Order: sequence, then structure tokens, then C-alpha cells
Amino acid sequence: MVQLGAPGRPRNSYEGSVVDTIVVVREQHANGEFHFHWAVRLKKQMRFMPAKRTLRDRYKICSHWSCTHTQWWSALRYLVKATPKKPLVDAERYVWTHDGREIDVYHECQESWIAKAWKRRREQKELADPNLAKKARFTKLDLTAVILDKKLTTKTQLLEFTQDHGSASMQHFVHQWQKKLKELMEEAKEWGNAREAAKAERESDWELVVRFATTPCKIGAQCNYSVAADRIFRANERHGLCKRKLAVALRDIIKNGPSKTTRVPLLVGPTNTGKTTLIAPFDKVFGFCRVFHKPALGSKYALRNLLKDKRFLMWDDYRPVEYGAETVPVNTFLSLFTGQPFEVQMSQSFNDGNEDFEWRRGCVMTAKEKDLWQPKGEVDSEDVEHMKTRCEMFPCKAKVRDLKDTSCCPHCMCKWIVEAAAAHDESQVVAAVPSRPEAQGVADALGAGLEALGRAARLPQRMVDDLRSNLLTMGAVDVGELTLSDWQSCAAFASARPLEQRRLLSNLPVPPQF
Repeated sequence: MVQLGAPGRPRNSYEGSVVDTIVVVREQHANGEFHFHWAVRLKKQMRFMPAKRTLRDRYKICSHWSCTHTQWWSALRYLVKATPKKPLVDAERYVWTHDGREIDVYHECQESWIAKAWKRRREQKELADPNLAKKARFTKLDLTAVILDKKLTTKTQLLEFTQDHGSASMQHFVHQWQKKLKELMEEAKEWGNAREAAKAERESDWELVVRFATTPCKIGAQCNYSVAADRIFRANERHGLCKRKLAVALRDIIKNGPSKTTRVPLLVGPTNTGKTTLIAPFDKVFGFCRVFHKPALGSKYALRNLLKDKRFLMWDDYRPVEYGAETVPVNTFLSLFTGQPFEVQMSQSFNDGNEDFEWRRGCVMTAKEKDLWQPKGEVDSEDVEHMKTRCEMFPCKAKVRDLKDTSCCPHCMCKWIVEAAAAHDESQVVAAVPSRPEAQGVADALGAGLEALGRAARLPQRMVDDLRSNLLTMGAVDVGELTLSDWQSCAAFASARPLEQRRLLSNLPVPPQF
């Protein structure tokens, strides 16, 4: 690998990693001598002058660098594609990649489609040749380029732009296909989002959640989702809603899909308890069009949209018994949420019968609590018991005020899911480690002191358990030996609310040393 930099310059830390791909061809002069062309693709931007100076001073190689090729495909095409001016190309070219992968030079040398470039090229041709404006055929791809470049989102906007700024050929095309413009605009949107969608599909659903969790919140200081979620969990803690258990349930079903051992998380409770607020950001994680929402009650073809490449199922305010009697039959519900194949009913006017399908991706539901599992119609008590086995219920009974303006932040939602699930795994590992009898005695003594302290300071049980885990890790044997810095170093103490911290410190058996 050629070292970049002047003679004697220390080696750069990025040596060996800055270059991604190299293609070298040999070209013969009229006098029989040869020279070489190099196409180099880097992993990051840099100036070529240090490399040119290094080649000249250190290796005595004179190099000329092209400024006409601004993109990889253009430089590569010059090396591998024959033209009238250069009919012969080197078939024995040398190809090097940093990771040893093979590349298809034919595909690599094709120009990437960019809406602005496609639109500009056609406009320049029409300006250069007045006759072309009359003879050139305006195509669907030309319309797609205009829609994406000008960010036209509605049929009316497209008609207005065509009438005010479109060429004669564009006006003729748009008028001819006016009835299908909405469909053409949807296809243009799909074309424009193809690269981003393909990138997302190469990630698993859980990898996508983790990426959102590790990405900073884009809403910034105006985001209040984390505060709202914390209020919901604290308010419902006494009713049995465990943040860690819910996070684990969501993680498992996103990674593995529903089965008899991985049940569907179902948040149950009255209105205004924050059930929907907790899970609403899933629409932004997977994309609104990729989430299958609750079908209309009484729909004959309720599940047909499942076949439209959905990545997540979110049924908000879903009543299994009521829908089982009118929309989604019990046997279909059981198969759907066990990952077993079933037939999706579709209109045979446009489809060739019903289609086999099985759901292997994430899902979550919310429902009201009153009469949720009350048998109705053809759904009897035995059917209800079967449907219950497909769900893991999480109670949300405490009403939380002022949730209407809560931000729908996918980053903050994914963050608490990933962190709470990881915390649960850590606690399970700690609990599984066998302890010596003397260590168990220390833990019991410390736990007894913390329990008494928790009752006196009116601390939530979750905080007491977390403090016990933190203090055991520190090697504490009694709460009376801890100083103020010891308490402040505990993660559980730092995450507690201010008044909880104050009550804890004021009820210590021995005043902390400041």
C-alpha cells in the first residue's frame, strides 16, 4: 500500500483502511509504450495532492490526476468501456478491494439515478436542440424525476406545476394520464425511497430498534416522551406494570416473532392511562406504511394488507373477543399469533383465491379492561381461554394526566426498551451466580437493613432492590457504614427522584459523612 504524505512524515493512523477499491488498466501508446490508468475509491474524502507528492518524491512516479471524473462510476466506466475514440480496453485489468470481495465492473460503472441530474440532462438537451422539444417523448421516468426534484406531494401540486412550468411534452403526458396521476405519484415516492428502504431491509427488526436507541433524539429539548413514559411506569408500578418485563417481552417478540413461548404483549387498562403513548412511536421506527394497524370491525378481508410487506403489527384498542365474533375468527387469531401458517382471505375479483401466510415478526396490542374477555356470539369461554394463552398482559390502570401533547419519539422509546431489557438480563445473571454461605449472610443482613430503610423513607420496592444490587457490588455489609459519596455513587440513588433521595438520607441510621 502506498503511504500518503511527504518523505519522512510519520505514518497516518488510517493507512490500509482509507482505500476501498482500486481498478488498474494498461493502455498502449502509438509508439508501443504503455501507461496505466487507476480508478481509486476511498472510504472518506481527502485531497489528492499529498498522494501525488508522495508518488513523485518517495517513489519517483509521475502521476496525473483527472478532475473531469467526480464520481466512482464515471472513472471506472472510462477504464472498462470501449468508445469510438478508445475502441480497445484492457480485458486483463487488476481489481483490488480492501476486504477481498469481488465486484461486478459492469454494474459498478453504471450511473446512479439522481432525480435532479436526470431532469437537468433532459432540459439541457431540449435547450441545445429546439427540434428535440417537439420530437422527444416525455416518459414516466421523466415525470418521476420532476416529482422528486420539485417535491410535489399531491395531484393538485403536480397539475399546477405542469401548467405553469412544464414543457409541451410534459403537459401532453400529464393530461393523457390525469386519471392515474395519484398512482404515478405513489410509484414515484416508492422509487425515491428505494435506497433507504433497501438499506433498512438489510437490518433485522431488532437491529433497527437498536440503531434508533443509539441515535440521538432528533426532537431535542422539545421531546417529552421520556418524561411521559417514566410517569406512566411509575404511576402503574403498584398495579403490576414492570418496565423491564415489558421491554423483554417487546424485544423477544421483535427478534423471534410470536409463538407458544413468545406471547404477544397486550397493554390492558381504561382510557388515559398511557397505553398508546408508550407504543405509538413504533409507527416511526418501522414506517407508517410498514406497520399493520387494526383492521376495520366487520371487514370481510380484514388481513389482506398483511401481504403488503409489513414489518410490524400494532393493534391499538383491539378487542379479541369482539373481533373474533365479527372480523378475525378465533382460529385465525390463534394461528396468527403462534407463527403458524393460515390462509388470508382476499377478493377473488382481483386475486387468484386465498393465499397462505404466516407472521414471523413483531407485534403489540392494547385493549380496554372492561369486558375484555367476556364471551360473545360464537366465541365461547373455551375460545377465550385459548386466546388468552397467546397474550402476555401488562396492566395500565392508573390514569396519567396531560399526555395529549407527548412527542412521538422513536429514539427515546427504543432507548428504554433496549436499556430495560439489558438491565433485566444483567439482574438474571447476578441472580444465577451461586453465592457462598457467608456471602449470602451478608446479602441477607444488607437486605434487611435496606428493607427497613425503604419502609421508613417510603421508597418504592424497585428502588430498594436496585440499591441492594448496587451496594452488594460495592462490597457493603451494612447500610450504616456508607458515606454520602457511597450513596451518590449508586446508579439507583442517582436515578431516584429528588424527594426520594432526601427521604433516604434523612432516615439513615447513622448520619452520612459529608
